[in-house]
Amino acid sequence: MQVYRILEDYNEEYEKESGTYLVEREKISKYDVVDKLLEINNCSEDYVASRELRDIMLDSFSEKDILICTLLIDDNNGLENWDNIECDSLEEAKNIIDGGYGLIEELL
Repeated sequence: MQVYRILEDYNEEYEKESGTYLVEREKISKYDVVDKLLEINNCSEDYVASRELRDIMLDSFSEKDILICTLLIDDNNGLENWDNIECDSLEEAKNIIDGGYGLIEELL
């Protein structure tokens, strides 16, 4: 799972630069999300020991619950797993995030 942010008018050195867009992304393990879901729901991690069972458990939660846990993990991690890419346009930044498939436009 990944969390993305687009910062307008910032370059890859986090300096203000008009006309640039900085795409930040953090990779979060789906197993970390399951652990957070278990923690929030007061379940023991021993309850779901194998990765296969964790995949099944992940499928049992709503997208909203998964999104909330992903954002909580992101908030707790700070910037430790972030990487970034500088872009010359908002369109280029969106293409980096959705691979050029137009998924972001569908969500807006």
